Amino acid sequence: MDYGLVPQSVQDRTLRIAQWYDYWPGSVLTNFVDLIRNRYGVTIDISQEIYTSDQEVFTWITTAGKKFDLIFPADFNVEQMVRAGLLYNMNKDWLPNYGNLFPWLKDPAQNRYAYPNGRDLYAVPYQWGTTGLGFRTDKGWTRDDIRQAGMELFWMDQFMGVDLSRKVMMLDENRECFGLTYKRLGWNEQLDLGWAPTNLTANPAAPYDGEYQWSQNETGQARLDAATQALIDARSRLYAFNTVNQGPYLTLDVVYIDMAWSGDIMYAIRPHTSTPQPVDYVIPEQGGTRWVTNAAIPRDCRNLWLVHEFINYLLDPEVGANITDWNLYATPNAESFDLLTAYPSYGWDPREDERIYADLAFGYSGPPILERCEFQHDLGPEATIRFLTAWNDVKFS
Repeated sequence: MDYGLVPQSVQDRTLRIAQWYDYWPGSVLTNFVDLIRNRYGVTIDISQEIYTSDQEVFTWITTAGKKFDLIFPADFNVEQMVRAGLLYNMNKDWLPNYGNLFPWLKDPAQNRYAYPNGRDLYAVPYQWGTTGLGFRTDKGWTRDDIRQAGMELFWMDQFMGVDLSRKVMMLDENRECFGLTYKRLGWNEQLDLGWAPTNLTANPAAPYDGEYQWSQNETGQARLDAATQALIDARSRLYAFNTVNQGPYLTLDVVYIDMAWSGDIMYAIRPHTSTPQPVDYVIPEQGGTRWVTNAAIPRDCRNLWLVHEFINYLLDPEVGANITDWNLYATPNAESFDLLTAYPSYGWDPREDERIYADLAFGYSGPPILERCEFQHDLGPEATIRFLTAWNDVKFS
């Protein structure tokens, strides 16, 4: 893209955004509208559409033909969109706040969306987190109990005397459900072989002799079939597959255990209030997911300059801190991290909380967490179709 040909002005007065639910406080958008009016003398509108899965937003910008200026896909979805030619590369010169990101999010060796050649940038990190297990703490379970049982809980009729029938819930996301089921199956395979199991996705050292934990990015049909059957077997025990508003299901005692995203559970716990809820969050021993949601510009964008202004605004330290203070997901912004609100009267500082920042949290000295949390990647068109077919079998067969 030759940005020298793009006018640095508002081309369309409506900025069209597709986003996840509960993404930011309303002040984020109203303040941006004010900023554009005060700085450039132009009044804009912002339209929003809410999606509940990565598959949904991919469908929106492909077969559904919806047009947006900005979307927020996760890692593997960005890779799919880049492969399909659905995203603009961004103009680094229009994103001066990009430098505020943590180095590990800008290093090409750790994030393929950084500037590997000084030119291409298809996505800018917005928030990051993990996928693990939310659970109620008033059932007699400790964090270690839930961590050690991990994904096996979704196939148990009861746990430590507590009936789990219809009291467990999984995300309505095919990659998450298959990914964590692969972790369960890979762990159990190691146990069946008499090994001391590893949760690492690559461990060539003895006694594993080249065998290691299954990956969330498996493409082999035999392992996909095994995971499909396992999920079908679990389905009758589930309360539901659900992605939206996970927290209330735990806080209202509708479910006791929930496969969930870290920030959703932290928001349910409300550790920064006088009445935190009896809910906690851990990464299962078998392994979890580590992910980044990203700001990305679809090919149908009508507002290239304005959307860059908005992305750069999101990277402002105070704006980023405001967003993270509100939704309790992990900020990718090093400058925002330093501004996060601590709550000494409640004995809580988000920067020290391993449930949000894992082993990157200030003062954390426990066993590694993120090394057993795997990034999901694009599996290619053929494998993706097989996954979607298998997911339909899980939900509807």
